[in-house]
Amino acid sequence: MSVVNHELRLRGMSYHDPKEMYPVQICYESDSRDNLEENMSKPNFLEEWLTKLSTDVKVYLCGDHMFLQSVLGGDGELSPTSEDGWNLYSVTKKEEKKDVAKSGLRTDLDHKFDRVHPNQLFPSIPLSHVIFCILHGTVRIVEKLLNLEIENIMSEGNKLEQTNSSMSKEDLIKNLEVNINKRRVRQGNFRVLFDKSGKPEPVSLNKDSAFAIISPPPSGYETRFPHVLSNVLPSRKWQCSLSADMKRVLNITGDLTEFELVKMIWQSFYEMVQILRSDPEPVLRADRPEGSLLVDDYIFGYSDNQMETYKFHAERFYQLYILRYTWKNVTPYMCKLIDYASVFMKQLDIPLTRFQAEGGEHANYLHNCYYYQHTTRHGGKHKADPILAVLSNTWKRLCHDINECASTDTAQAFDEYVQRHTAASVIQRNWRGLILRRKLHAAGFVQNAETHADKIKNIQLLANLENVVPKKGPTSLLGCLSLMTFVLAGPVPKHKDKKYTQAEVEKLICSCGGKVRKKIPGQTKGRSTKKYIILYNRGGSKTTKMPGIIRQAVSRNYPVLTYEYLFDTVEKKIKLSFSGYEVDLATVRKRVSIEPSLHKQHFSKEPHLITLIKGPRKRKITLKPKHRKVARNVAVFYALKRRAETKLRKKMSFAESRSEYVKLIKGFSSIKAEQKSHYENQWREEKENNQALVQRVNELELYNSSKGPAYENVPSYYNKYTKC
Repeated sequence: MSVVNHELRLRGMSYHDPKEMYPVQICYESDSRDNLEENMSKPNFLEEWLTKLSTDVKVYLCGDHMFLQSVLGGDGELSPTSEDGWNLYSVTKKEEKKDVAKSGLRTDLDHKFDRVHPNQLFPSIPLSHVIFCILHGTVRIVEKLLNLEIENIMSEGNKLEQTNSSMSKEDLIKNLEVNINKRRVRQGNFRVLFDKSGKPEPVSLNKDSAFAIISPPPSGYETRFPHVLSNVLPSRKWQCSLSADMKRVLNITGDLTEFELVKMIWQSFYEMVQILRSDPEPVLRADRPEGSLLVDDYIFGYSDNQMETYKFHAERFYQLYILRYTWKNVTPYMCKLIDYASVFMKQLDIPLTRFQAEGGEHANYLHNCYYYQHTTRHGGKHKADPILAVLSNTWKRLCHDINECASTDTAQAFDEYVQRHTAASVIQRNWRGLILRRKLHAAGFVQNAETHADKIKNIQLLANLENVVPKKGPTSLLGCLSLMTFVLAGPVPKHKDKKYTQAEVEKLICSCGGKVRKKIPGQTKGRSTKKYIILYNRGGSKTTKMPGIIRQAVSRNYPVLTYEYLFDTVEKKIKLSFSGYEVDLATVRKRVSIEPSLHKQHFSKEPHLITLIKGPRKRKITLKPKHRKVARNVAVFYALKRRAETKLRKKMSFAESRSEYVKLIKGFSSIKAEQKSHYENQWREEKENNQALVQRVNELELYNSSKGPAYENVPSYYNKYTKC
């Protein structure tokens, strides 16, 4: 339970702070109707409490569709897939999703709250006070839009493959994944999964991922964060069946391409969500004093301009969505945002963003952390050790910096060192241990020796084991193709009138210290992309279609060279530069999205898209002292104190740190008594000013303990400044 009164807005306090959430009932298991009835006592104590409230207290019920469905009806009649139960507010059939008013607009229909719920758990709450969570609606709609486009890609990819186009459905799916990973969805590891039959599985997102996908990039970041459907949807013209009047209403000029149509759908939905998630600044009424702290002196809620803008984008989203996906794909959450969100905006003076379930869910998360040992996974048994994760990321960064930034000799020496002293040392240690145990057992080593003679015998055997297993020296890894991995694509061309097969080329590469892989590597995982080379001769194949492995190499930024590079390197016995051997893939690069490397994802200092969308964090309002010199002196003293304590714990001995701390105390105590008394007078004056501010707040009668627990935070919000 939380408070959504306007007083919190004037005080600058958050409506979704977990500290402002008040748990009144613990319900175990899921939020189904059976579990809710099982956890509620009989008679329902919450309903009895609601009926005893005064008439000036308004109570609202908020949640996602599944929770509201369980509270309003428990017999399954309100299921989203039912024929007439998908609308919680009115009895409507599925075919009515395509109904419009006489003007041809969906937003001009008169939507009412006339559905009767006889099995409602809280009958005292009217249906007009049952408000859906716009956050859950946003996430579910983004998932629906993304799943529809994935299904369209699969069908479109089949058509393109039949016409021998250069882009297959796998390439389109890969471009979609790359565009989404650039926005750091799932830490850059977003993938479209498929079942055994080859059908795509539904995409599931969280709040931040949904906003990162649907949001347009900020100004100046268009190239870094391209549209999610860039290089995915074709640029062909869309046969628009809208009338000229409807185009004028929706502000559509000229013909639209398929990409522009879907982009406009996503843009309109984004504008709708931005308006709903905003909490407009209160407007001071006429003839009211400036700086007033009384709620009655302000006008809250959405402005007329915001409601008109929302209606425009809701209508454009609905009309274009029906044109693109048909009315059968309209979901219940879409109907709520299109039909009833504007109704709530007009009837309520409270913005809908205050009714989000974000604060309650976060409070529930904190409770799970408390009861399940600080994780929501019952102890965190399946989570990775954070120390190992830090070491792993540090190792990836070290490998990348050495391979990319250092010289070739340094990178080669580093790789030889790693191979000799990490993997080889572990293998040799285990192997030597096995050999030593066998040698000792054959020489008569006595386990668990008790007598003095057996102990002397074991000591002599151990002393003579220095040369039992000769140490193997480091093997030379040098070669003109050492530390390089090749992937062969397409037929091998002739070289000096001699034909080569791929098997012969593999033997040639291995004889020079290189390696050959049959498949293209995945993400670099901190290694250098210069190690992996794809060999391909364009025009050497009889088919005109570009191999899929080449498009993957371009997407993952691997070099694609001709076979001449291999032959010239072997003949000259030195590593040559890539310049002059690169294959011309300009047409492929225009159609393929470049996938960011793991190094850029984990160690890049550039801000993420979700950080740019949210903006800088809002700092708490604090009363700054007038005399900053006092605060600065005290802050400097305690900073030096912490520095001395840090030295005590890390580098300095106890005697050394003690002497340093004594010097610090003496330096601060050397201040004259007159200056100290001046500082004390300044602090006392600042404290009296803060007390006067608290007294002014109490005189305005803003604090009333009988109205609710949220009002108790008002005096404490100002009292905390008097404790200094």
